[in-house]
Amino acid sequence: MSPSDPSGPLAGYRVIDLSTIVLGPYASLQLADMGADVIKVEAPPGGDAFRDVKPARNAGMSGPFINLNRNKRSIVLDLKQTAGRAVLERLIAGADVFFHNMRPRAIAGLDLGYEQVAGLRPDIVYCGAQGYGRRGPYRDRPAYDDIVQGESGLAGLNARIAGAPTYAPTIIADKLVGMAASQAMVMALLHRERTGQGQEVEVPMFETMAAFILAEHLSGRVFEPPLGNTGYGRVASPYRRPYKARDGYVCVLPYTDDQWRRFFALAGRSELSDDPRFDHMSARSDNIDELYELLEQIIAGRSVGEWLELFGRSPGTGRPHQRHRRSAGRRAPGRGRLLQALRSSQRGRYHRYRHQHPFRQVAGLDPPAGTAPGPARPRDPGRVGLQRRRDGNLGRQRCRPPAARKLDFKSRDRDHFKVGTGTTFRDHLIASGWQGVTR
Repeated sequence: MSPSDPSGPLAGYRVIDLSTIVLGPYASLQLADMGADVIKVEAPPGGDAFRDVKPARNAGMSGPFINLNRNKRSIVLDLKQTAGRAVLERLIAGADVFFHNMRPRAIAGLDLGYEQVAGLRPDIVYCGAQGYGRRGPYRDRPAYDDIVQGESGLAGLNARIAGAPTYAPTIIADKLVGMAASQAMVMALLHRERTGQGQEVEVPMFETMAAFILAEHLSGRVFEPPLGNTGYGRVASPYRRPYKARDGYVCVLPYTDDQWRRFFALAGRSELSDDPRFDHMSARSDNIDELYELLEQIIAGRSVGEWLELFGRSPGTGRPHQRHRRSAGRRAPGRGRLLQALRSSQRGRYHRYRHQHPFRQVAGLDPPAGTAPGPARPRDPGRVGLQRRRDGNLGRQRCRPPAARKLDFKSRDRDHFKVGTGTTFRDHLIASGWQGVTR
């Protein structure tokens, strides 16, 4: 999906995205992949700092940046200058969503709080994904993934297993809170469709991550008086890990009573099904360390191939352990490969992971009696000051700031160009295989 070929459930919605690094771009990526026209507003001179992480074949187009910002358009504006501010206000007036991940003091310093933005577009959905809730003492502190992993308790959970706090080896807080922000924006859009009213949505990083972890780890503290300490015992067991077979590692998780009985039978240990420590979910919860230590010993007795053959007779029980380099090239069950190969005349061959949420309608089914499909949301490129030709390419800018130059595009050959002096513009499909020229 891309702005030149709008499709998907969010086609016709326009998002003004002032976010940077990972959390915000990952949130707006979910909307862009679903067909929304996401316009990424970047600050001069270098734009989003995540452009410059490694690896990168071309300056300003790192691998992680490409993955997080595909299917978006980009414009670089100096919001402290009158011309840049004027362009942003015109964009806001034609938008459905305004999204940022700045601290409250920083966004207020730009006069881009909810009240100011809603003054330009009263029914706008306004979403801020800052580090901490605005009503707390840390409201204006910066927050990054590692900090929030520590403050939310995630790093401390690893201490129960590894003996010392450790970070998850993925940017889990940024991506998870980004997903929460994308859901919040879509829910606010649904509210607007039903009521005609826009609203402000706050998605604080720390509070969102802490609530995510406490879903299971609040555990015995759910009750008053407490029925135990925090922590979900099964996932905090030091024996919960991929288990070493004779020639590799296997990921195993029988879960229900029936699955454990079948596993014990396949392993030749049927007598364990009647062991009062393991014969019921509640009993296994009380003896989880003993169970997983026993499981480790059982797995060590066979090769990976032998276990996979046995697991084939009991679907859902186990799979081989995969390094991420191998899993990236694997086929997703029922969907084909996880990665998509693309070619760009500027970047050469490159890969991006496929969007994994397909939408499908059942052909031939009519809507229920008395209902009618809602009207499609037409695109209105003119509201943003861009003229789109029939071939899907952008023509020249109609609403240019002073000193902006005429743009000239080669068919399907654009990726990065600048307009004018002082305020610099990029208006392109990021990481979509297009490249561009400035004349």
